[in-house]
Amino acid sequence: MSVFVRKGFTLVEVLIVITVMGILASMMMLSSSESVSSANASNIITNLMSWKQAALMLYTDSLDVFGNKTKALANPGKPVSADVVRYLSASQRRENLEGYDIDPVSGTFPCEWYVKYTGGMLSDSAVRQKLASRAGASGLQRGKGKDGDAALPYNGGTDGVWFRVR
Repeated sequence: MSVFVRKGFTLVEVLIVITVMGILASMMMLSSSESVSSANASNIITNLMSWKQAALMLYTDSLDVFGNKTKALANPGKPVSADVVRYLSASQRRENLEGYDIDPVSGTFPCEWYVKYTGGMLSDSAVRQKLASRAGASGLQRGKGKDGDAALPYNGGTDGVWFRVR
């Protein structure tokens, strides 16, 4: 009695394996793109918080023990962000700082300051959606308040994300 031993796979078996691998790869691509947008949103929030801390350090360094302004800004005539950058960590200064800025409500110092981000990552709708979902917990706003008015929570717009410093 002779037994026939198969060597290799049939065409149908190979096509089924390729189809399953394609489905798994497409599922992986969908989940990884969501992870990238979530990471970008977290990066924006973390950088805004770092800018806030740097702005607060600049503010406190310019006051004496009684709260009176004692030091002028190091770069008069330039935006306040030029002074704030000195207080960022070395690794943050090496990052691309484009899109981040300090936005005062009034021109006086000290004043009510906002850190804003208007950079390129806001062009991604998934990043905007992630930022909007985290707006309440992280304090993100869609603009700065005018003359003490409360700013509204960020809603996913493309015009920028604001974060109140003081």
